[in-house]
Amino acid sequence: MEIYNRVATIAEDVSKQPKERIDDLLRLDKEYHSSLGKNSTKQEKKEVYANSRIIYKAIKGLDEKLGDLFLRASD
Repeated sequence: MEIYNRVATIAEDVSKQPKERIDDLLRLDKEYHSSLGKNSTKQEKKEVYANSRIIYKAIKGLDEKLGDLFLRASD
């Protein structure tokens, strides 16, 4: 559930422009991916993939075309 809270906090931050919020969401995605390594379990990889999908759906709420591109690329 932590991912939902972090994504919502970033995506709903009206003090920033949508592009800045998208950049912050992509930084969050990078955080999750950079935590993976050679020794990561299959379960850990699935969790990162699921977290990325949540982030990309939030991006779609800010920029539909960009969000669709990320979602299609992650399939």
